[in-house]
Amino acid sequence: IANKPILSWDMRKNIIVGTAKGLAYLHQESIIHGDIKQRNILLDENFTAKVADFGLARFFQEGGTRVGTADGRNL
Repeated sequence: IANKPILSWDMRKNIIVGTAKGLAYLHQESIIHGDIKQRNILLDENFTAKVADFGLARFFQEGGTRVGTADGRNL
């Protein structure tokens, strides 16, 4: 543990806000990720959060009708 770098509170906040912005964008595009967890948030070299792993994502048509999943399965 002593050799691991510690993220500052500001960096942690930026990761959380970046994740929330990514999810907001997906929802704006009628995509529900469906499996948000720590391992599905990737960080680039600047610690910018990137939402990943859309295997369980659901796509919705306007009006809330389910269309299918990211891997093409119908629901």
